[in-house]
Amino acid sequence: MGYKKASFSYRWGENYHRNFAGPRQGFFGNVSDRNFVESHGTFGQIIKIDGTTLVVRGKNNSEKIIVVKNDTVIRSGGNTVALTDLKVDDSIVTIGEPNNEGQIEAKLIRIMPDMPALNK
Repeated sequence: MGYKKASFSYRWGENYHRNFAGPRQGFFGNVSDRNFVESHGTFGQIIKIDGTTLVVRGKNNSEKIIVVKNDTVIRSGGNTVALTDLKVDDSIVTIGEPNNEGQIEAKLIRIMPDMPALNK
């Protein structure tokens, strides 16, 4: 397993209480390599937008903080769009770099199209 992935997972857990008002001791008491958090990106639904920070609910209902920087590229279809075009409930894919606060600094955000409801 990569050093950055392990380091990010550790920092994410250690900073959880600051980022999400979770328990101060974090959540990584018994960590196995299958439990590490994706450190270089995520896929999920935007649940909160606060200035240049997004909170995204991803796999297993985990929440990740995405930091949008001046050089972050945001794409929708074939178009480059602005941060102000993002909305709560949008599904996005984010690729970026982990920071020391357990957040992902976005390099690319792609807004995914709405999926049609499946008829059963």
